[in-house]
Amino acid sequence: MCKNIISKKVHDFLLNHIAYIEREKDMLIKQYYSEETQECINFEDFFKNYKSTIVNFLDNSTIDKNGITTCPFVLVDSIVDVYDLEDMESYSYNIVLPYKKQDESNVDSASCLSPLGKALLFKKINEKAQISIPTGVLHYRIEKISFSQKDEENNITPLKAFTLQMNSLS
Repeated sequence: MCKNIISKKVHDFLLNHIAYIEREKDMLIKQYYSEETQECINFEDFFKNYKSTIVNFLDNSTIDKNGITTCPFVLVDSIVDVYDLEDMESYSYNIVLPYKKQDESNVDSASCLSPLGKALLFKKINEKAQISIPTGVLHYRIEKISFSQKDEENNITPLKAFTLQMNSLS
């Protein structure tokens, strides 16, 4: 039984995102991994699992005109606003593919292969993430997920930039 009810826009967005990730992954492998090393195998496994997670979500979804109209979780190329539960500060991170140079925005970038990037991927609004980093453990709550306008301009997604706003806290 399908438990996710999504709009056609979200369905198409996720399908296009998979195709984009596949293209980018293939380019990165050609450019940075000339030999089949353990690092290359780990890189390919990461993207295989990443794609599988999205496909599983889609397989357990039904398209309906009343379905959700925004991507329900953090993906590569999303901008994630988090709230640090210990420092009581808010931070924004752009989850990016490895080897990508940082945009000229005011948002810090985190590779999807970094501990921070991995911990935030597929998290939903209000979900908590615990991230082990060399200096300790971060405790974040996801406040907002958005995708930049550049995604639309580069035909990465069929959607205009959109934002998931955090529901008011209880």
